[in-house]
Amino acid sequence: MARARTAPLRRQIDPRVLPEPGDFVVVSGAHLQRLCAHRGLLHLCYAGFAANICVPHKDCGVRAFAARGYHCILLRDCTTAVESHDTVHDLSGTRQAIRELELDGKAATTTADAFIRACGAGRT
Repeated sequence: MARARTAPLRRQIDPRVLPEPGDFVVVSGAHLQRLCAHRGLLHLCYAGFAANICVPHKDCGVRAFAARGYHCILLRDCTTAVESHDTVHDLSGTRQAIRELELDGKAATTTADAFIRACGAGRT
């Protein structure tokens, strides 16, 4: 029996998070390093998917940039790990990935609300 051929999966970025004019799109750790150096940035905020893979281990991730002397902040409620069948119900993989970053001192963590309040408190 012949198998039906399906169209290739077309991936798109969610329109709510598309880059806007003037936004920077970073493609590598070296690219992020150059951008930070050029703009005088010392603090990086991390959020997103794969708190147990990409967030800590990519060349633009927490571990690499903490090693370069940057202050990394992970927004706990804005990230999730790759979960498995026995962790997805309670997000225990996510909690463990966050805990590992906290315990090894590579990143400070906070919630999005606390971060936004802290940013607002710095305005005069």
